[in-house]
Amino acid sequence: MWKVKQTTDEVQFLCQFTEPVAETTMTSIQRELSEQLEIDIAVFQTDIISLDSLVAKPAYGKYAYIEKEAAPNVIMK
Repeated sequence: MWKVKQTTDEVQFLCQFTEPVAETTMTSIQRELSEQLEIDIAVFQTDIISLDSLVAKPAYGKYAYIEKEAAPNVIMK
């Protein structure tokens, strides 16, 4: 699983694997992304969603790579 996050200082690529990966793999991912996108990318291995909650989701559920703020409720009279 992966997610891209833009901060004021950098673009971060967050990735989650089912088990830890070697530092050389993370370095390769960072290098490939930075070269292909032509910008500096910071790569972090982290838990984006716990594996337990992924398994608990119904089969029709899908991970959202883009998060949007919900619109405020409007009450009409």
